[in-house]
Amino acid sequence: ALARAVEIRESSITRPLVRLSPRQHDALQWAAEGLTVDEIADRLGVSIHTADTHLRAIREKLGVTSTVRAVAEGFRIGLIA
Repeated sequence: ALARAVEIRESSITRPLVRLSPRQHDALQWAAEGLTVDEIADRLGVSIHTADTHLRAIREKLGVTSTVRAVAEGFRIGLIA
C-alpha cells in the first residue's frame, strides 16, 4: 500500500498541468454524464466530427486511450466534479 501511495504521489508531481478549452471541458463533463458523441455534438451545436475531435484532443491531453478513462482521469485530477 505504501508503494502504491508513493507511486500515486510521484505521478501527480510529474504530471504536467492539463488545460482544456471551454468546449473540451463541456464535452468531458457531458461524457461523464453518459452522453454519446451525437448528444454532445447536439449540446455543443457542432457536427459529430467536431465533437469527436474534441474528445480525441481530451484523450490526448490526458494521456489515455478511451473516453471512459478520460472521464476517470478528469475526476481524479479535478477537471470535473
